[in-house]
Amino acid sequence: MTRTSPATLVFLCPFLVACGTSAAGDDDDDPIPARGLDRCAVDGAGLELLWNVSNLHGEIVAMTIGADGTAVLGTADGAVKQWSLGASGAVAPLPDGRPSYGDPFNGLGAPARALAIGAGGHSILAADDGAGIREWSLADASPQRSVQLAGSPFTALVPRTATDVIVADAAMGGQMRVVDLATGRSGPAFETTLWGVAAFASDGESFYVVGHNYLRAAVERRTFARPDVVADRWDPQTIEGWIRSAAVSKDGAWLVTGGDGHVLVFDTTDLAAGPVATLPLDAASARSVAFTASGDHAAVALDGRVVLVPRDLATEVAALDVPTPVAVATDPSGERLVVASADGRLRAAGCR
Repeated sequence: MTRTSPATLVFLCPFLVACGTSAAGDDDDDPIPARGLDRCAVDGAGLELLWNVSNLHGEIVAMTIGADGTAVLGTADGAVKQWSLGASGAVAPLPDGRPSYGDPFNGLGAPARALAIGAGGHSILAADDGAGIREWSLADASPQRSVQLAGSPFTALVPRTATDVIVADAAMGGQMRVVDLATGRSGPAFETTLWGVAAFASDGESFYVVGHNYLRAAVERRTFARPDVVADRWDPQTIEGWIRSAAVSKDGAWLVTGGDGHVLVFDTTDLAAGPVATLPLDAASARSVAFTASGDHAAVALDGRVVLVPRDLATEVAALDVPTPVAVATDPSGERLVVASADGRLRAAGCR
């Protein structure tokens, strides 16, 4: 895999733009160094709360964000809801950069703890605790497909094609399978080295399977062309605890994982070599992780706060207290961290 140098990466201005020579509406393909969330490290800016809204459906259990700035939330009462964030703080739907609430996709039912944006970016996919998979259109929240399967609650979901998805469930052995949403048929379970699968992360060609093996951290890489085959893996049985979440940098070069007592960073070209950086967390748990647009920094949702750290995990660049964060992601512009919490709130933070 060829790495992209930092000089070719895209950085956008924080919150209300008007920084450097870039203006709203300018071509964003030209790199602007030290912008967006990386400003916390380069300029010494603080990580500050930008807005805080109530999702009005209690505890949030999952979140994903589409390339158009749509945030989709799964809640403990079974709702799947959407918020429009806008492409950046400068073009947010409401004044002061605030998001607007959109039509809900689903009413009460089994909680959907696995969410993904469908292939092509035009739909939302949800896999729930009742072993159901649903798809809705992002444009108008209309239902597209629904599949009900037998088995354990789903823990992870990733689209493979326009109609195929890969899911993992909570059964012992990290059971995974391909499901055709058009026909409702499920393929045979994949053999896996993991005892339990917690999450998937994807770079478009490969997907990374994270969880545990004998209650110790483990990672697999598989390709969408051959999802039943392990292409690379790290499983040394040396770090205790599950890996709970994972994210791939925009250029596909790096994988960051968060879990029970640790944050790890891997070179995606050689998982077997082990993590290139490790951050022990003592008794804390890294509930969710995300890269900044450049891939130079990672956001980590811990017990009661979100921290921004460099990719080498050497130091804490900035932090923000957030009650019970369960999911963290960057918005499409790379300007804002978006945090979903078990207290039912959706928050955004930026480097200002």
